[in-house]
Amino acid sequence: MVHQNEKAALEIFESALKGADPYIAVCRTLTLKNNRLRIKKSSRTILELNLKEIDKIIIIGAGKATAMMARGVEEVLKDRISYGLVSVPYGDCIKLNHIKCLEASHPMPDDNTIENTKRIIELIEDCKQDDLIISLISGGGSSLLEYPVKNVSLNDLRVITQNLLTCGATIDELNAIRKKISMVKAGKLVKIAYPARIISLIISDVLGDRLSSIASGPTVRDDSESSDAYKILKKYKLLNKTPESIKKIIIDEKKNKKLDFSDISNEIFRNVYNVLICNNRSALKSAEKKAIELGFNTIILTSYLKGEAKKVGRRLARYAKKVVRKKHAIKKPICIISGGETTVKVKGSGKGGRNQELVLSFLINIGADTNFTFLSAGTDGIDGNTDAAGAIVSKSSIMEIKRKKICPKKYLKENDSYKFFDMIGGTIKTGRTGTNVMDIQILLIDK
Repeated sequence: MVHQNEKAALEIFESALKGADPYIAVCRTLTLKNNRLRIKKSSRTILELNLKEIDKIIIIGAGKATAMMARGVEEVLKDRISYGLVSVPYGDCIKLNHIKCLEASHPMPDDNTIENTKRIIELIEDCKQDDLIISLISGGGSSLLEYPVKNVSLNDLRVITQNLLTCGATIDELNAIRKKISMVKAGKLVKIAYPARIISLIISDVLGDRLSSIASGPTVRDDSESSDAYKILKKYKLLNKTPESIKKIIIDEKKNKKLDFSDISNEIFRNVYNVLICNNRSALKSAEKKAIELGFNTIILTSYLKGEAKKVGRRLARYAKKVVRKKHAIKKPICIISGGETTVKVKGSGKGGRNQELVLSFLINIGADTNFTFLSAGTDGIDGNTDAAGAIVSKSSIMEIKRKKICPKKYLKENDSYKFFDMIGGTIKTGRTGTNVMDIQILLIDK
């Protein structure tokens, strides 16, 4: 039976997902009237194009939210679209009229990743100055849009990706490596499409919304230092685990050897417009509105939650205890909302994701004397290597642990949070949501 506050937390999370709807975000950003295409941000027009001066309009893209972004573009431009290709995760294809969905693997690239990217390259490499490319970029694009540099194989890509995913590296660090071994990341897609004009609509899944990190910045000039990738491999003790082809590229760059694929002139970015249309903050604001409607005194704590999941869970539990002890100005009932993206160092052999691990750590550290409800879930509906989006717990969860005589610390140590919540209840399963703006945490504290 779902507790009243657990129901409220789930409603607030659902509202957060609506606030990050890719279709709505695109339709809010693009408007077309009398052949004038306007790109708006916060109701202000930042770019206006006369489509009578445009020869072809081509749509490309990659990411977890890209299928619904493509639907939004079709809603605005309709049959003015000449053709389009977008790369999305398996199972995310939707029926479109002028844009074709291509499927590939996430988070590990596969043969279809390479083939889809090759088709996108072929679509734009002969574009002219009077052509307009609308690029749709969202989280997940790094694994869905990839064409490796010479001598780097698909297996090499998969090995380095797996190593970085399981060592606790952040998405920024993972993408910093990906950029160095790709023909399309770090602005290199712009080089292929030059001299066409590019409007890149971007949904952020990274802390701080750094455009060069989102999907590894295919239309954004790389802003990393030449030694960054080497430092990351050294930091996580991955140098000896890195395929030789990739290690050679990174070491060569560290030594400042010039590589053809990294030599991109500023000139080719003059007709590129990168526009952030939705982020974690968009979801948090929508969640805040719903929480207030439900009668909670609500604050947004941060949209920059980061760190190792079990440590973040412990910190949030301590924070909740302070709120309960009235060391907080806001009156009960309270809703505290946060967002961001944590990491997990995989040491055990269990099954789970960063959100479930965060919630499990919170539960271990909160104590039985606190009247709380806590949720953490991924806005994409996928948490780690599971079919769950995250988990939700309350004071009754502690009672269930005692009743079943379960040791939660054992499951945290084994990175087996999925099995833990399967035993006591609390697993959140939304299925794929069609968006991706990192994670959301909702903490409710009742009277």
